[in-house]
Amino acid sequence: MDRGGGRLPEPVSAGEAGRLGPDALRALRARLAADLRSRFSPDLAHDRLAREAHEIVSLAGLLGFPALAEVCREVERACDARRDLDDVLARLMQARDATLAEIERAQVA
Repeated sequence: MDRGGGRLPEPVSAGEAGRLGPDALRALRARLAADLRSRFSPDLAHDRLAREAHEIVSLAGLLGFPALAEVCREVERACDARRDLDDVLARLMQARDATLAEIERAQVA
């Protein structure tokens, strides 16, 4: 199911995100980190979880986190197909944790 009115966006390179400027990039990374910390409760219904995953795809791709963007697409597809989510949610949590760690490292640098 497409929740964005068109084809799902493909991840873009981290170099393209660099054109945003350091302040905008820092703000977007902070927004992504906040979103990742507040989303993806395992208690969510499939439709809500799919929507949350869909909302992360573009920002993760823009900021150079293609692994997170891809696993969010997988979550969305699994939810739409009403498949078991245990495996894909485990991968999502790993990608989320890796992304948060990378964002934290960038904030310190």
